[in-house]
Amino acid sequence: MGVAHRYGFKFLLDLAMDIDNKSNTKIDKSKKKAMRNAKGDMNVKEKEYNGVKQHLDSFEVVLQVMSRFKTSTIIPAQSHRSPCSAEWCLFRDNEMKKAGVFKSTPLRCATCSEVSHAVCSGLWSEDDWELLSQVEPDMDCLRCCGRKGAMIEEDARKVEREMREKLEELKRELEVAQENYRMLMTAVNGEGEKREELEKAWGDCGADMSAWQQNFTGNHHEVVARRSCQSLHFSFSAY
Repeated sequence: MGVAHRYGFKFLLDLAMDIDNKSNTKIDKSKKKAMRNAKGDMNVKEKEYNGVKQHLDSFEVVLQVMSRFKTSTIIPAQSHRSPCSAEWCLFRDNEMKKAGVFKSTPLRCATCSEVSHAVCSGLWSEDDWELLSQVEPDMDCLRCCGRKGAMIEEDARKVEREMREKLEELKRELEVAQENYRMLMTAVNGEGEKREELEKAWGDCGADMSAWQQNFTGNHHEVVARRSCQSLHFSFSAY
């Protein structure tokens, strides 16, 4: 019975699984490895998407604070002690506490040597802050760059658009990875169209697979073996 299952029925089951696998993750010898790889790819995309979304959500708060600076309607922060020479010290507004990604990290201007918060110096993108976490960048403050007033907000809006475009791209990539994992699991779990055809053909011969073990039990191997394969309407010849 074991030989029949291993070299006969299991071969057909594996072949049905390969045909049903519409994902771009190949199932070699190990189903677990294939599932682990597909899930790993999905998790990486999800982490990237969530990271950019979190950054964008915090940057939306920064933009709101900038708008209040432009109209002189800031909400004074209850406690703000760190020095900042920027024209718009965003941490003077109480709402900046909601921009969790943007810490009050100080940065010294390479030209005038004045100290400003990194976010008040134009470090807004996710790449900027990743670089800042590794090394203090050699850069000029917004004043030394000739940026002031409404120009600062215009620059920030451009960065926002770029963030949104990146987020949309990551969303599409995440959806592809999720669909790839779903299709792989459909094949691995034996829920594909070809697997259903195979089980139906065997069932028509009077042999039903064990739902728990996903193989034949009792004398079902003998039942299938005695039936002529030519009587089955299931064929892999096209594959």
